[in-house]
Amino acid sequence: MRQSWTDDRLDDLSHRMDDRFDHLESEMTQRFERIEGEMKAGFERVDRDVKSLRGEMKEDNATLRAELRQDNATLRADLRQDNAALRAEIGNGHAERRAEFAALNRTIIRVGGGFIAAMFGVVATVVVLAMTNL
Repeated sequence: MRQSWTDDRLDDLSHRMDDRFDHLESEMTQRFERIEGEMKAGFERVDRDVKSLRGEMKEDNATLRAELRQDNATLRADLRQDNAALRAEIGNGHAERRAEFAALNRTIIRVGGGFIAAMFGVVATVVVLAMTNL
């Protein structure tokens, strides 16, 4: 025999469905709240990690910049020293070359003077010989 749907049965079904939907809605709300809480905590952790990384990067950058400045200053000082040493060597080289040229000039003057004196001697001898034969 077929049962008919009476108002009482329909009301009972409606209440049971409402209770099940309320239970399902409550369960879903709890799950969503739990998931939202987990997501919020996860994002907060990521935010903290990012802030921490930014701080570490700033510290590392500051350290690197300080090291680069120090290295740059050291290199500049080394270059200045090397430059000064090269200039001194070049200056000493110029002084040595000047001394060598002065010595060469004195030698040339002595040898040239000797040749001139020898030439005067030869000319005088030729003149004297020429006069005595006359």
